[in-house]
Amino acid sequence: MLTSSGFVCDVCGKYILLSPVYPFSISGNMFHAHESCIHVVKEMVAQKDYKILPDGPLKELYEEQAKEAYEHGTK
Repeated sequence: MLTSSGFVCDVCGKYILLSPVYPFSISGNMFHAHESCIHVVKEMVAQKDYKILPDGPLKELYEEQAKEAYEHGTK
């Protein structure tokens, strides 16, 4: 996510300072990550398991979607 103070990693939620920004997309949505976090995203996609993500905005998004799917019976 881009803020007035710079990029915030969509994976861990921390500012991306002094390191490259790695853009990536999931289901057509654009996100940004640190170098260390992009490796976790690639692993998450390969394993198809969002639970390996560190606590942060992206994991919260997946958890919210899983909760909504469960509540609507589409688990």
